[in-house]
Amino acid sequence: MTIYMKRTLFIIVALMVSVVSFGQREHVTRHAEPSLEGRNVMKKTVSRRSAPDMYRCAASPEDVQLMLTAVNGQNFEDKKLELAIIFVRIKPVTVEGLRTLVEAFNFDDSRLEFLKHAYAMCPNNERYFTLYDVFSFQTNGDKLLEYIGEKRY
Repeated sequence: MTIYMKRTLFIIVALMVSVVSFGQREHVTRHAEPSLEGRNVMKKTVSRRSAPDMYRCAASPEDVQLMLTAVNGQNFEDKKLELAIIFVRIKPVTVEGLRTLVEAFNFDDSRLEFLKHAYAMCPNNERYFTLYDVFSFQTNGDKLLEYIGEKRY
C-alpha cells in the first residue's frame, strides 16, 4: 500500500467518523406512551430536518482542504473523480467548497461529472448556477445549467 493510498484511507475514515447523517432528512424518535389498556406502547415520531441542520453537517473548509489534498494525491483523472464522489457522498459540500474541489480536475468532462454527482447532496444547491464559470468551455457550463433545470423542475 503506497503512502498516498494510506493517507487517502485515513482521510476517508476521518471524514466518516465526523459525519452527521445527511442523507436521512427525517429524524425518527421512539418513545413509550401509555395506552388505554394501561400498557406502554411504543410510538414513533417523525420530524423533518430544517435547513440549519443540513448546513451543520456540511463539510467545513478544513474538510474541503483535506478532500482536495487527497484528490490531488491521485495520479489519474478517473481515480480523482471516484475519490471526490465518495467524499461528497460521505460529507456534503456547499457550493463554495465544490468550487474549491473542482480545481483538482484537469478536464471539463470530469468537472461536469463530479458536479452532477454532488448536486443532490449539496445543502445550498439553489446557488449551483454560480458554478457555471468553473469550466474551460462554455458548452459544459450550459450542460450543467441544463442538468440543474432538469433536476429542479
